[in-house]
Amino acid sequence: MRCNLIGMEPERIQYNRDPLGSKAERMALSAYSPGEQSTSSSSDDQTELRLINRLVENYKILEQRRDQLYERRQSGKPRGRALNFKEVNRSCMDECVLRAHWIAATFPIFKSFSFNEKKIMFANFFAGNTILYLGKMCCLYGRTDRIIFSNTGNYLDMQNIQDFYREEDDENPSKEATRLFAPSFELYRRNILEPMVKLRFDETEFAVLSALTLWESGQSGQGPECENTCHKMQKEIIRELIIYYNTVACVPEPEQRLYQLLIMLPALQRCVIRTIEDWRVGKIFKICETDFSFFETILRNL
Repeated sequence: MRCNLIGMEPERIQYNRDPLGSKAERMALSAYSPGEQSTSSSSDDQTELRLINRLVENYKILEQRRDQLYERRQSGKPRGRALNFKEVNRSCMDECVLRAHWIAATFPIFKSFSFNEKKIMFANFFAGNTILYLGKMCCLYGRTDRIIFSNTGNYLDMQNIQDFYREEDDENPSKEATRLFAPSFELYRRNILEPMVKLRFDETEFAVLSALTLWESGQSGQGPECENTCHKMQKEIIRELIIYYNTVACVPEPEQRLYQLLIMLPALQRCVIRTIEDWRVGKIFKICETDFSFFETILRNL
């Protein structure tokens, strides 16, 4: 379980999570009142979207830095090729740094939590944001069979996932790794990637989902103040999202669109738990180098 991986006591692990949809329903109902349609001016709307605008703009900066970093690493290598697990592992630390900077720039209050709380929340966010990023790239190219990374043209081949576990100098992929981890990619595709492509989430919705993943509440190890802050942040993000739907995106049925977005959170959380379990198993098989200890150096600077 992910709780064991990040230093939490097994007897405190919460096994009875909200059933699918119940948490999303409460979040939507608490934030949305059908009579609260915005009649404010454009400038007032932008003021009301202060948090959402900040998280979107800061995420654009993250993506610019990511593109620059991967462009340098791509130098001298062929483009448009299938990635394997070792290449992804090598980028893991860089991704942690980039995403930690996004959190610090967007949510200064994150610094106020205890180190253990930050570690729990960052682990949850890192796994969730990784899955959402795959979904974002699927939306960009309109396909889930091959996830293309736009800055290099390299891709993750979802139809031949066994090639992901192939050593660079070995023609034979790891059959054990494929057997263990291929079901996880199918879980991502079915629960996250295909729904995101169908719903065609935009940049703002993607950033909102990422932020809500960071502020996931109900995780063992979060103290009362941390829990309270998570609830407040969730409510404020959703409140601004409603304004965005009504005044910027002009969504025909904002209540339905909000529910479609929020209903993904329980499914995403299941994928997050599966991902962190895979990291643990992958480390045993020397397939995944991800270790939660590398979060510590980064988080101590937040």
